[in-house]
Amino acid sequence: KSISVITASYNPASGDRLWAFECRDNRACKITEWPSYVTSFQVSFEYECPYNGFITGISSIYNNIYKDRRFKFQCSHNPNYTKKKCKWSGYLNDPYGILVFRSKRRFYLSGIKSDFHFNYRRWKVKCCTLKYKKSKKN
Repeated sequence: KSISVITASYNPASGDRLWAFECRDNRACKITEWPSYVTSFQVSFEYECPYNGFITGISSIYNNIYKDRRFKFQCSHNPNYTKKKCKWSGYLNDPYGILVFRSKRRFYLSGIKSDFHFNYRRWKVKCCTLKYKKSKKN
């Protein structure tokens, strides 16, 4: 399974967002890896899963001093599949607004981008379809 829905609402009292995720079946998710944290506090970032992979998990830690999170992304891939028709979304949220992402049918989350501005982030995602790699016969 890979992430298909992301929602996040801003809480001004804590300066943080409350995140929720949903997943759906993805046959290209066979081999799974958790990298170390790929982001720093108060810095914009762009992350794409390696090996034609898709995002299957998100972990983060919040820091009260920075009023921000560091993220790491679990990715899964299957050597029998590759990505195609990849496209970045527009911004999914306004400053301090609700973030809502729901992937279209047959599209799967493969990358995520966040632009950091003073005490808030704006988000974009990259989604792709699957292409089965035909095996080569000798």
